[in-house]
Amino acid sequence: MNLFNLLGGSGASGRRSVVGRGPLGRMMAACRSVVGRARVGALVWGALFLGASGVAQAQEAGEWIVVVGEGPLKVRDEVVGKLYPGSILKITQTNGKWLALQGQRGWLDKNYVRGIEEAIELYQRQTAANPQDLAAFSILGSLYYHEAVYPASIEAYNQALRLDPKRPQLFSNRGLTLSAQGRFELAEKDFQTAIKLAPKYAQAYANLGLLYFSADQFPAAIEQFNRAIELEQENPAHYINRAGCLREQGRLDDAMRDFVKAVELAGNVPDGYVGQSTVLMDKLDLAGAITAADRALELDKTNVQALINRGWAKHLQGDADAALQDLNQALTLDGEDLIGLLNRSAVLLELKQFVEAEADLARAETLDAEHPGVWLNRAELFWQQRQFAAAKQAYEKSWQLAPELAEGQNGLAWFYATCPEDNLRDADAAVRLATAATKASEQRDWSHLDTLAAAYANAGRFPEAIRTVEAALKLAPAGKQAEVQQRLEGYRAERAFRW
Repeated sequence: MNLFNLLGGSGASGRRSVVGRGPLGRMMAACRSVVGRARVGALVWGALFLGASGVAQAQEAGEWIVVVGEGPLKVRDEVVGKLYPGSILKITQTNGKWLALQGQRGWLDKNYVRGIEEAIELYQRQTAANPQDLAAFSILGSLYYHEAVYPASIEAYNQALRLDPKRPQLFSNRGLTLSAQGRFELAEKDFQTAIKLAPKYAQAYANLGLLYFSADQFPAAIEQFNRAIELEQENPAHYINRAGCLREQGRLDDAMRDFVKAVELAGNVPDGYVGQSTVLMDKLDLAGAITAADRALELDKTNVQALINRGWAKHLQGDADAALQDLNQALTLDGEDLIGLLNRSAVLLELKQFVEAEADLARAETLDAEHPGVWLNRAELFWQQRQFAAAKQAYEKSWQLAPELAEGQNGLAWFYATCPEDNLRDADAAVRLATAATKASEQRDWSHLDTLAAAYANAGRFPEAIRTVEAALKLAPAGKQAEVQQRLEGYRAERAFRW
């Protein structure tokens, strides 16, 4: 198969599936790179905003909430911490009136929180009643940013900066919004202004690092994350962010050390385990990847990235039904997750559920029509339906969108080498593309070696085909051994493989 998945790692691909980088915010993206979510800088506001909205509505695990009063975190009757107005957090567990929140130790009384929409209304009333309320404007900017209402977020931060033009957190937070809008230079300027105002403000360095990460400027990003770590050595998010960059550079052992460090610092941060799962996928340690994803899900059963990682690992282990269960759950939580849609379409194609796979691909295309994975998986759909001319066009489009991507090279090479229609095959191109894909994966991906062997056989180079497919056979999962063995027997009889 020539499928595209974007789990947590590159090189963790199944038959001919792709794992690649995901977008910013990819807290490390299950097989999307896990770089910490961009973080709004904390401004400690002492005011208590309870009472304006009455009793808090019931909250459920997986929901995002806003802290609207100085709320003590408790373990039994002991206060173990405090949260301040404006903190935006995800609920991981509920117990009566008590909430467990992601990344926090202890439980918070739900009367100190509101849902996002309710909080926006609360702070809108607050700013209307008092146009000099710096705290309310700042919190409102953060809430609009969280909800991706970027113009309103910038306007709220502008209002706050008119009241206090020397507050570094406001520049850093507005920079996040500008970055989300793709306004790179203005965002960079805001982060640099925050750093100039407060040279020891670690989050400004971290957010600048995230900006560079989004532009694939990994050395520059790592430099900023290093500075953030120097200033806040106990903050797990900085290690997670740096690990994402290290992974993108192929420095998997270094990335794993940072993810492990993040968990050591705060064992209740799911992203540390998701990152470990991602790196283990890169290393083709599927059992280890599943264990790490399990740990993340113990902490947060609604963690979409952990579900996507675990689902794809199970798929690679040959358990398509279990994979589909995890991916269905992930997409129930977030039906707009491009990676989840691509991965589920790949599993559905394996299961020959073509109508359902087409529905996922159609949705993925509306989200990002220029994503190479959309066209690689669509090519596989056409291929399985024996629409070879359409498959050729889709393979070629995927490759044109990302010519350096190993899975795009591999998919098109497989087509050129094994298509049953003589006029659509291209022996020279098949060998060239399959060689590039195999080199990119350092001859560790069995499916790339299998494709190269098919390309050699199609070109009449049977001794090379035999040696290469024997190497693929050593790496292939149990469920694919018979298929690869059959191709080996064909090459020994000097028969090229035709699909």
